[in-house]
Amino acid sequence: SGSTRRTHVCATSMERHTTSAREETVVPQDARTVQKILQSMNVEEYEPRVVQQLLDFMYRHVNEVLEDAECYAMHAGRDRGIVELADVKLALHAKDRSGFCQVPGREVVTELAKSRNKLPFPELNRAPGLRLPRDPPHSTLLTPNYEAFPKKAKVEKTEGPKEGQ
Repeated sequence: SGSTRRTHVCATSMERHTTSAREETVVPQDARTVQKILQSMNVEEYEPRVVQQLLDFMYRHVNEVLEDAECYAMHAGRDRGIVELADVKLALHAKDRSGFCQVPGREVVTELAKSRNKLPFPELNRAPGLRLPRDPPHSTLLTPNYEAFPKKAKVEKTEGPKEGQ
């Protein structure tokens, strides 16, 4: 039977896709959800590992938030494993403030760009060859900040005890 057939068998957490008599893939429900999120954001092409990386990130983030929420619940005097919504909200708020960078607003970025663009470019060497800024040398990435062969400290020779003393 060379005809292609499509079947969709839904299970609790997995969906079985049959594209032909020989090919069969099982896609977990969480992976399908991530794929739908990517589709809703108009992401049409991505490598298959992207879904797995996003799932790993989601699981890790949720795990960390729930662990923090459990710590807050225990601090509030509740037994281990009893977490309330307030604990989760507090853990999310703390995680949001410490774990993720807040993107600066457009106004802040515009002001930073204006102040930086007011500064003139450093003067370049007029000598032939690679034209690099002259001053200050500490502001370039080409300044050596290490010593390949550290200089040995000079040790003064002291005379040992003289014979007969």
